[in-house]
Amino acid sequence: FCGSRLEVVRDPTTTHTRLLEEIHRKTENMDGRIRVIELQNELELLDRNWDRYRESCLPRGKDGSLIVPTRAMAEVIGVGSLILAGVILLFGLSNWNDGGAAALIFAVVFVMFGAFQLIYGMEAARSYEGAKQTYQLRRNTLLKAIQKARNSR
Repeated sequence: FCGSRLEVVRDPTTTHTRLLEEIHRKTENMDGRIRVIELQNELELLDRNWDRYRESCLPRGKDGSLIVPTRAMAEVIGVGSLILAGVILLFGLSNWNDGGAAALIFAVVFVMFGAFQLIYGMEAARSYEGAKQTYQLRRNTLLKAIQKARNSR
């Protein structure tokens, strides 16, 4: 009827043809393709979630681009603020009668800002780097799984 050669197999309890094996192979092939699509959808969802995370936690520059926190940036800003506080403090102490008290207040503000930047900035950089590493590991795992599923079809 369909141009296929069929072998009728008669067992003591059932009768079937070999064509069912061809259908089974095609079904397995479709299962492999569906697995690739599922993995691709998971990869797209992972990428979208990563983009949302970056949008929600990263500050923007004047041009609208995202600013990625780095340990080096936190160290430069923090240490720079502490050095500036030291210079202001020295100026205030050497000119105590000519507004040195105000310089002391500025020095304290810069010390607090520098310490905050060192602590918070370093933690923000560490947190972002950890999240990025987790994202990249999961992404690489999905890409390998997609390649493996494609090769097994």
